[in-house]
Amino acid sequence: MGLSRMVTVVACVTALVAPVSASAADVPVNTAPPTVEGVPTYREALAAKPGTWTPDPVTVDYQWLRDGRPLASATRRTYRPTVDDLRRRLAVRVTVTDATGQTGVATSEESGRVRKARFGHGRLRIDGVPRYGEVLNPGPVRIRPRPTNARFEWFTAPGSVRGVAGRRYRIRPTDVGRGVYVEQVVRREGYRTERIRSGTTGPIMHRVPARRVARTRPDPWPGHGEPRRVPSPGAADLCGRTRLALGRRRVPPGRQRG
Repeated sequence: MGLSRMVTVVACVTALVAPVSASAADVPVNTAPPTVEGVPTYREALAAKPGTWTPDPVTVDYQWLRDGRPLASATRRTYRPTVDDLRRRLAVRVTVTDATGQTGVATSEESGRVRKARFGHGRLRIDGVPRYGEVLNPGPVRIRPRPTNARFEWFTAPGSVRGVAGRRYRIRPTDVGRGVYVEQVVRREGYRTERIRSGTTGPIMHRVPARRVARTRPDPWPGHGEPRRVPSPGAADLCGRTRLALGRRRVPPGRQRG
């Protein structure tokens, strides 16, 4: 009876102090969580960092998440948000495998909400003469990417609240003394609506008055001298006598007096 109790006690002690198997001890442990680098913006690349693991992993697999749900085919280290990701939060799930085949899983914190991208563009200018009655046109400007919708609005400064829509702008009498500028409004899916503004012209000038040109009377006998300049109407003297045309009067051939 005493021997059997001794055997039972020894067996229990042996089970309690039995060493943990090597496979259980080599499970990868995440000591620093994965992270997502980059600003969550439409079509801007995000990069995943696997974090720190013990022991060092042999392979690392990535799975991108949108609001906690896996994204199909988003299993690379980098990811570019799509239109469906706008106003959503992204994260990455990392799965590592060590030399013994053991795996470990860790997930990064969610990013901020994915926002729309912005256009890249050059400087917008105005072509034309800033004078009443003239037509102004917007100069060419390079925009990246190419917008799917664009329009122009013209304003006067100061004093204009609502713009005049149109590709061209004919200067009006009320614009005299003011400056004019144009805004190009561009749109594209996934991008913020952008208003590209030009510089303001100088003060609009009055129309230049037409210059008076003296009238000329053609020579009734071609080939016998240049046309004579005729005085403008109203050149009568005080006595009511009209001044004769300057120059010697021409006489047709054959009618000259002897």
